[in-house]
Parts: sequence; structure tokens; C-alpha cells
Amino acid sequence: MALFALGLLAMDAAVVVALGTEQPREEAAAPASGSDVDLDWALCQTQFEGHAVTPVTVAVTYLDGDKDAAVTPEQIRGWFGDIDGAAVHVSQLEYRNGRRRVALELNRDNWSEWTPIVGRAAGRDVCGRLRAALIERGIGRPNDAADPDRSRYDYEFIYERRSKLYRSVSWTGTLEDLAQAEQFDSTMQWLRDGAPVP
Repeated sequence: MALFALGLLAMDAAVVVALGTEQPREEAAAPASGSDVDLDWALCQTQFEGHAVTPVTVAVTYLDGDKDAAVTPEQIRGWFGDIDGAAVHVSQLEYRNGRRRVALELNRDNWSEWTPIVGRAAGRDVCGRLRAALIERGIGRPNDAADPDRSRYDYEFIYERRSKLYRSVSWTGTLEDLAQAEQFDSTMQWLRDGAPVP
């Protein structure tokens, strides 16, 4: 019995030592989904169809029909600061359930600053470097007082959207195009014609 008790004490000591030497977890440098599932906010896509990938697009924000009925082209332009409007791509996303959104994105091929910021980084490091650079420049959507959980800086870093989630994904132009009255009105009408957001 004494030997058994001594054995238990030794095991307890080993556990205490192990707990005492555990290193604190390092804070994530970027949104850490690591998933290929599209989320509304804070996605750093480092896996796609079972393969390790590096994001090539950052969705800075989205427009939604109900929530953004009163938004103006001037407000949208302000979210992108001094970034050239021609570098901001605008895409219409229609989900399988009929929901519609407009994505406002920067990507590696059309934003000249991407490569100088990212350098040779890959995976989550790309998300971290881009996020830091965008925050430093104040790029993003101001917080919505009615939706306090939505952060100005909850960007989505995307390698490729999962086509099975959508009925269609259509590139419609750039932020410069969206600033034109006719294009803006047709885009907002397209949003309103979609299914209500649940």
C-alpha cells in the first residue's frame, strides 16, 4: 500500500512539473480559422480541399442589402483611404440560399503593394503582414454601433472561394466603377432583389 501511495505522489509531482513548464500560447498574428469554410468575418484560409494554401485575396468588407440600404459611394470610398480605387475589385456573390452580398476585395495580382508587404511569407504569415499593413493605414469599415461584434479589422484572407456555396460569383468591376451613379444604383438594386438575410 505504501508503495502504491508513493507511486501516486510521484505521478502528481510529474504532473505539477509538466504544468509548471508549459509555455504560454503565442497570440495569433492573424485570424486563425485555418479552414476552407467561408465565414462572415475573420477568415485566414490556409487549407483548401485538403491542401495547404496561401491567401491571394483580402475581402476588406461586404455590402448586404438590408444592413447597407443607406450606404453611399462616398462612405464606401472612405473605407479604402488612399488605396487606388482601380485596385479594389467588386464582386457579386449569390449564395445557394438566395442571399446576396457584394465583396470589396484587394488581391495579389491587382494591388501593387501586396508583394512588397508580403515578401516571401506564406500561409498565416501573409494574413498577419497584410492585416498589420491595412490597420496601419486605417483601411476598413468603421464599427457599426448596432452590431458591436463586427470589428473594423475583421478582414477575410482568401485563397479561393468554395464554389459549392454559391449559385454565382461575378466580378462586376472596381471601386471606381462602383462610384458611378448608374453602377451603384444597379448594384444596390441587385442586393435588394436577393433573399432576406436570416
